[in-house]
Amino acid sequence: MPSPKPSAFKCSVCDEDVVLMYVSEVNDVLTLKKQCFYCNFWLNIIHAKKHNPQMYKVYKGVCYRDFKDESYTDGFQGFGGRTFSIKMKDGTELTTDNLWCQGRIPARFRDQLPDNVERMCNPVVVDEVL
Repeated sequence: MPSPKPSAFKCSVCDEDVVLMYVSEVNDVLTLKKQCFYCNFWLNIIHAKKHNPQMYKVYKGVCYRDFKDESYTDGFQGFGGRTFSIKMKDGTELTTDNLWCQGRIPARFRDQLPDNVERMCNPVVVDEVL
């Protein structure tokens, strides 16, 4: 059995050991930012949400990305194309058939990604998915 890889550095956000085990492009970004994969993932979402607040929906501490009007997913649809009815906290109501779960938001990032959804009809029980 191969021995585990030694950590390359400590994450500047969570102080966990970072083991570079991804493709070189990802490893390079993590090394440059001195972040673990998970902190980098959530900080990227926080940054993207600042520039496009409607892109991400947060409901009960779980983050979703809405690809309804994007062709980025190459024909695949989040949750198999299941339709979700969403009421935002600002009163806006919308439906989407291309919602992708990003996961439960870690406690350290909850203040930067507060719930912005008041009600979601047809939500997937995230604990069963993750």
